Amino acid sequence: MAHPRVLVVSCTDENPSFLIEKILDVAHLPEGIKTIGDQDFADSVEAFIVYFNSKKENSFSSVKQWLPYLKEIEPQSQLLVCETCREMMVKN
Repeated sequence: MAHPRVLVVSCTDENPSFLIEKILDVAHLPEGIKTIGDQDFADSVEAFIVYFNSKKENSFSSVKQWLPYLKEIEPQSQLLVCETCREMMVKN
């Protein structure tokens, strides 16, 4: 049985590997596969996790740039993660 495919991105300067390590409860991760442009990969993504910094407005703007891609791949699970939340004004 194939492992579920999860796309994890960071809309900060921080590499999202620390988040994956916490989720999997491991000290080190195997090398990632960069196949985001591959249709087979896109069709097999089951979950999308995006990390952003709620203290920086441009970080959330970067999150919104992923929305068209998410509509294309339609993962079953979508998770928005940040270190801490604060009230923020979202400008449309």
